[in-house]
Amino acid sequence: MFEQTGGNDLRRHRAGRLAGALGLLLALALVAGGVLTAYAQGPIPPMPHGFAGTVSTITPAQLVPEGTLVQAFVGADKRAETTVDADGNYEVLLAGPGGTVTFKVAGVLAHQSATWTSGEADVLDLTIDALPTATYSVAMAVAPGGAGNATDLSNAGPYAQGVEVDIKAVAAAGYGFVEWTAVPGVVFADAKAAETSFTMPAADVTITANFGQAYVLTMAASPAAGGDAVDVQGKGEYAAGGVVSIK
Repeated sequence: MFEQTGGNDLRRHRAGRLAGALGLLLALALVAGGVLTAYAQGPIPPMPHGFAGTVSTITPAQLVPEGTLVQAFVGADKRAETTVDADGNYEVLLAGPGGTVTFKVAGVLAHQSATWTSGEADVLDLTIDALPTATYSVAMAVAPGGAGNATDLSNAGPYAQGVEVDIKAVAAAGYGFVEWTAVPGVVFADAKAAETSFTMPAADVTITANFGQAYVLTMAASPAAGGDAVDVQGKGEYAAGGVVSIK
Protein backbone atom coordinates (compact mmCIF):
# COMPACT_ATOMS: atom_id res chain seq x y z
CA MET A 1 0.00 0.00 0.00
CA PHE A 2 1.29 3.49 0.85
CA GLU A 3 4.65 4.45 2.27
CA GLN A 4 4.77 6.40 5.51
CA THR A 5 5.72 9.97 4.56
CA GLY A 6 4.73 13.37 5.80
CA GLY A 7 1.87 15.76 4.93
CA ASN A 8 1.84 16.98 1.34
CA ASP A 9 4.42 14.39 0.26
CA LEU A 10 2.06 11.62 1.36
CA ARG A 11 -0.85 13.11 -0.57
CA ARG A 12 1.27 13.48 -3.71
CA HIS A 13 2.51 9.90 -3.27
CA ARG A 14 -1.05 8.53 -3.07
CA ALA A 15 -2.19 10.50 -6.11
CA GLY A 16 0.92 9.41 -8.00
CA ARG A 17 0.30 5.73 -7.25
CA LEU A 18 -3.29 5.99 -8.45
CA ALA A 19 -2.31 7.91 -11.58
CA GLY A 20 0.31 5.27 -12.34
CA ALA A 21 -2.22 2.46 -11.92
CA LEU A 22 -4.73 4.22 -14.17
CA GLY A 23 -2.04 4.83 -16.79
CA LEU A 24 -1.13 1.14 -16.79
CA LEU A 25 -4.79 0.13 -17.17
CA LEU A 26 -5.20 2.58 -20.05
CA ALA A 27 -2.13 1.22 -21.84
CA LEU A 28 -3.34 -2.37 -21.44
CA ALA A 29 -6.82 -1.48 -22.68
CA LEU A 30 -5.43 0.19 -25.76
CA VAL A 31 -2.95 -2.46 -26.86
CA ALA A 32 -4.59 -5.74 -25.80
CA GLY A 33 -6.00 -7.61 -28.77
CA GLY A 34 -5.32 -4.75 -31.20
CA VAL A 35 -7.61 -2.32 -29.40
CA LEU A 36 -5.18 0.53 -30.10
CA THR A 37 -6.00 0.33 -33.81
CA ALA A 38 -9.73 0.05 -33.15
CA TYR A 39 -9.78 3.24 -31.07
CA ALA A 40 -7.37 5.21 -33.24
CA GLN A 41 -10.35 6.74 -35.07
CA GLY A 42 -12.72 6.92 -32.09
CA PRO A 43 -13.05 7.76 -28.38
CA ILE A 44 -10.91 6.06 -25.73
CA PRO A 45 -13.02 3.69 -23.60
CA PRO A 46 -13.89 4.86 -20.06
CA MET A 47 -11.19 4.22 -17.46
CA PRO A 48 -11.59 3.69 -13.69
CA HIS A 49 -11.65 6.56 -11.22
CA GLY A 50 -9.13 6.07 -8.42
CA PHE A 51 -9.49 7.18 -4.81
CA ALA A 52 -7.02 6.95 -1.92
CA GLY A 53 -6.58 8.47 1.52
CA THR A 54 -6.86 7.91 5.23
CA VAL A 55 -9.89 6.53 7.08
CA SER A 56 -10.69 7.83 10.56
CA THR A 57 -13.41 8.19 13.15
CA ILE A 58 -14.57 11.47 14.71
CA THR A 59 -15.33 9.86 18.09
CA PRO A 60 -12.70 9.03 19.11
CA ALA A 61 -10.57 11.15 16.76
CA GLN A 62 -8.25 8.45 15.39
CA LEU A 63 -7.48 6.27 12.40
CA VAL A 64 -9.55 3.11 12.06
CA PRO A 65 -7.83 -0.23 12.78
CA GLU A 66 -5.97 -2.21 10.14
CA GLY A 67 -8.31 -4.55 8.25
CA THR A 68 -11.39 -2.29 8.45
CA LEU A 69 -13.56 -2.80 5.36
CA VAL A 70 -14.04 0.12 2.95
CA GLN A 71 -16.64 -0.24 0.18
CA ALA A 72 -17.22 2.22 -2.67
CA PHE A 73 -20.59 2.64 -4.40
CA VAL A 74 -21.86 4.45 -7.48
CA GLY A 75 -25.51 4.92 -6.68
CA ALA A 76 -26.65 1.62 -5.16
CA ASP A 77 -24.05 -0.41 -7.11
CA LYS A 78 -20.97 -1.51 -5.17
CA ARG A 79 -18.00 -0.99 -7.51
CA ALA A 80 -14.99 -1.75 -5.30
CA GLU A 81 -13.89 -2.72 -1.80
CA THR A 82 -10.64 -2.96 0.11
CA THR A 83 -9.35 -3.04 3.67
CA VAL A 84 -7.44 -0.35 5.52
CA ASP A 85 -3.70 -0.92 5.96
CA ALA A 86 -1.62 -0.57 9.12
CA ASP A 87 -1.20 3.19 8.53
CA GLY A 88 -4.93 3.84 8.18
CA ASN A 89 -4.88 4.13 4.37
CA TYR A 90 -7.20 2.78 1.66
CA GLU A 91 -6.96 2.69 -2.14
CA VAL A 92 -9.65 1.73 -4.70
CA LEU A 93 -10.26 1.87 -8.46
CA LEU A 94 -13.92 2.23 -9.54
CA ALA A 95 -15.05 1.15 -12.99
CA GLY A 96 -17.72 3.16 -14.84
CA PRO A 97 -20.31 4.23 -15.74
CA GLY A 98 -20.40 7.41 -13.72
CA GLY A 99 -22.51 8.95 -11.00
CA THR A 100 -22.23 9.95 -7.36
CA VAL A 101 -19.60 7.96 -5.45
CA THR A 102 -20.23 7.17 -1.78
CA PHE A 103 -18.24 5.13 0.70
CA LYS A 104 -19.08 2.87 3.62
CA VAL A 105 -16.55 2.12 6.36
CA ALA A 106 -17.43 -1.09 8.24
CA GLY A 107 -20.98 -0.57 6.96
CA VAL A 108 -21.15 3.06 8.16
CA LEU A 109 -21.74 5.73 5.51
CA ALA A 110 -18.75 8.09 5.27
CA HIS A 111 -19.28 11.85 5.33
CA GLN A 112 -17.43 12.29 2.05
CA SER A 113 -18.72 11.69 -1.50
CA ALA A 114 -17.47 12.46 -5.00
CA THR A 115 -18.47 12.43 -8.66
CA TRP A 116 -17.17 9.57 -10.82
CA THR A 117 -14.93 10.79 -13.67
CA SER A 118 -13.15 8.54 -16.15
CA GLY A 119 -9.39 8.38 -15.61
CA GLU A 120 -9.27 10.62 -12.52
CA ALA A 121 -7.04 9.92 -9.48
CA ASP A 122 -8.09 11.74 -6.30
CA VAL A 123 -6.95 11.83 -2.69
CA LEU A 124 -10.07 11.63 -0.50
CA ASP A 125 -9.73 11.18 3.26
CA LEU A 126 -12.77 9.43 4.71
CA THR A 127 -14.37 10.03 8.10
CA ILE A 128 -17.26 8.41 9.97
CA ASP A 129 -18.75 9.34 13.33
CA ALA A 130 -17.74 6.05 14.98
CA LEU A 131 -17.23 2.39 14.18
CA PRO A 132 -20.22 0.10 14.87
CA THR A 133 -20.13 -1.48 18.31
CA ALA A 134 -21.79 -4.74 17.22
CA THR A 135 -20.26 -7.05 14.62
CA TYR A 136 -21.13 -10.57 13.51
CA SER A 137 -19.29 -13.54 12.03
CA VAL A 138 -19.76 -15.40 8.75
CA ALA A 139 -19.19 -19.16 8.47
CA MET A 140 -18.94 -20.62 4.97
CA ALA A 141 -20.21 -24.18 4.35
CA VAL A 142 -20.70 -26.63 1.49
CA ALA A 143 -23.47 -29.22 0.91
CA PRO A 144 -22.93 -32.03 0.32
CA GLY A 145 -19.45 -32.19 1.82
CA GLY A 146 -16.66 -32.43 -0.75
CA ALA A 147 -18.84 -31.14 -3.60
CA GLY A 148 -16.91 -27.89 -3.92
CA ASN A 149 -15.83 -24.89 -1.90
CA ALA A 150 -17.39 -21.65 -0.72
CA THR A 151 -15.36 -18.46 -0.14
CA ASP A 152 -15.99 -15.16 1.60
CA LEU A 153 -14.38 -12.88 -1.01
CA SER A 154 -14.67 -9.76 1.14
CA ASN A 155 -12.62 -11.55 3.83
CA ALA A 156 -12.95 -8.73 6.35
CA GLY A 157 -15.22 -10.20 9.05
CA PRO A 158 -16.60 -9.87 11.57
CA TYR A 159 -19.08 -7.54 9.85
CA ALA A 160 -21.57 -4.94 11.02
CA GLN A 161 -25.25 -5.26 10.17
CA GLY A 162 -25.96 -4.01 6.66
CA VAL A 163 -22.52 -4.68 5.17
CA GLU A 164 -22.60 -6.17 1.65
CA VAL A 165 -20.42 -9.31 1.67
CA ASP A 166 -19.11 -10.87 -1.57
CA ILE A 167 -19.09 -14.68 -1.83
CA LYS A 168 -18.13 -17.27 -4.44
CA ALA A 169 -18.80 -21.00 -4.96
CA VAL A 170 -16.64 -23.34 -7.08
CA ALA A 171 -17.87 -26.86 -7.82
CA ALA A 172 -15.65 -29.92 -7.59
CA ALA A 173 -15.37 -32.33 -10.54
CA GLY A 174 -18.68 -34.08 -11.20
CA TYR A 175 -20.76 -31.42 -9.42
CA GLY A 176 -22.48 -28.18 -10.34
CA PHE A 177 -23.54 -25.20 -8.25
CA VAL A 178 -27.29 -25.02 -7.46
CA GLU A 179 -27.97 -22.19 -4.99
CA TRP A 180 -27.01 -20.37 -1.80
CA THR A 181 -28.88 -20.78 1.48
CA ALA A 182 -28.30 -19.18 4.88
CA VAL A 183 -29.13 -19.67 8.55
CA PRO A 184 -30.55 -17.35 9.68
CA GLY A 185 -31.98 -16.11 6.38
CA VAL A 186 -30.23 -13.28 4.52
CA VAL A 187 -30.90 -11.19 1.41
CA PHE A 188 -28.80 -12.48 -1.53
CA ALA A 189 -28.23 -10.36 -4.62
CA ASP A 190 -28.81 -13.58 -6.63
CA ALA A 191 -29.08 -16.86 -4.72
CA LYS A 192 -28.70 -18.83 -7.98
CA ALA A 193 -25.40 -17.17 -9.03
CA ALA A 194 -22.13 -18.87 -8.05
CA GLU A 195 -20.55 -15.45 -7.41
CA THR A 196 -22.84 -13.00 -5.65
CA SER A 197 -23.26 -11.00 -2.42
CA PHE A 198 -25.54 -10.85 0.59
CA THR A 199 -26.49 -8.26 3.17
CA MET A 200 -25.20 -8.98 6.66
CA PRO A 201 -27.94 -9.48 9.28
CA ALA A 202 -27.72 -8.55 12.96
CA ALA A 203 -26.60 -12.07 13.85
CA ASP A 204 -23.85 -14.59 13.22
CA VAL A 205 -24.69 -16.38 9.97
CA THR A 206 -23.80 -19.61 8.17
CA ILE A 207 -23.77 -19.32 4.37
CA THR A 208 -24.02 -22.63 2.49
CA ALA A 209 -23.15 -23.29 -1.15
CA ASN A 210 -25.41 -26.12 -2.34
CA PHE A 211 -24.17 -28.36 -5.13
CA GLY A 212 -25.68 -31.26 -7.06
CA GLN A 213 -24.42 -34.03 -9.30
CA ALA A 214 -23.61 -32.62 -12.73
CA TYR A 215 -25.28 -33.82 -15.92
CA VAL A 216 -24.18 -33.21 -19.50
CA LEU A 217 -26.24 -30.71 -21.50
CA THR A 218 -26.32 -31.24 -25.28
CA MET A 219 -27.79 -28.50 -27.48
CA ALA A 220 -29.27 -29.29 -30.91
CA ALA A 221 -31.37 -27.56 -33.58
CA SER A 222 -34.14 -29.17 -35.62
CA PRO A 223 -33.81 -29.06 -38.53
CA ALA A 224 -30.05 -28.55 -38.28
CA ALA A 225 -30.10 -25.98 -41.08
CA GLY A 226 -32.80 -23.96 -39.36
CA GLY A 227 -30.57 -22.19 -36.84
CA ASP A 228 -28.43 -22.62 -33.75
CA ALA A 229 -29.17 -23.65 -30.16
CA VAL A 230 -26.61 -22.21 -27.75
CA ASP A 231 -25.63 -22.97 -24.16
CA VAL A 232 -24.99 -19.33 -23.20
CA GLN A 233 -22.89 -20.16 -20.14
CA GLY A 234 -20.90 -22.71 -22.11
CA LYS A 235 -20.28 -25.05 -19.18
CA GLY A 236 -21.69 -28.18 -20.80
CA GLU A 237 -22.48 -29.76 -17.41
CA TYR A 238 -25.03 -28.55 -14.86
CA ALA A 239 -26.43 -29.72 -11.54
CA ALA A 240 -30.05 -30.80 -11.25
CA GLY A 241 -31.98 -27.77 -10.04
CA GLY A 242 -29.42 -25.33 -11.44
CA VAL A 243 -30.39 -22.44 -13.72
CA VAL A 244 -29.18 -22.73 -17.34
CA SER A 245 -29.18 -19.86 -19.86
CA ILE A 246 -29.87 -20.93 -23.47
CA LYS A 247 -30.73 -19.16 -26.70
